[in-house]
Amino acid sequence: VKNLGEEVARFAAHTVVTSNRYVDDDHQKQMLNERERIRAMRKALGSDESKIADVLDQINKTVASDLKGRVVSSAGKVNFSDSKAHEKLIDEFRVKMRDYDGPTSRDSLIAFLKERKIYDKSVEKELDMLDLFLKEKHL
Repeated sequence: VKNLGEEVARFAAHTVVTSNRYVDDDHQKQMLNERERIRAMRKALGSDESKIADVLDQINKTVASDLKGRVVSSAGKVNFSDSKAHEKLIDEFRVKMRDYDGPTSRDSLIAFLKERKIYDKSVEKELDMLDLFLKEKHL
């Protein structure tokens, strides 16, 4: 029964991550709520902590990826004149965001945005949310 419960929890984590990708702005919060429900279920089943962490890590990675996408989207809305050049710049920024690991790389990221004139306060607001999640795993 324990193994069955663990596999159901693994499936639930996968479903939380992959389903309903075109959703409201609070989808990340919903995923984190489901993450905690799965954590509670796995603990009640007596699952090993490392197995619980492995399953829940799927959700954490997806939430972080979504929040990084919101930062990129926010920067992409900053005024621009040449759409091809802007598109290329946003693609470059998207690649840079993949390696973003939180506050330690924040200053260099903001410098990158300011240098390329795609920075405004909305980007920083999204970065604040991302940094909080990367540090504390909640929003």
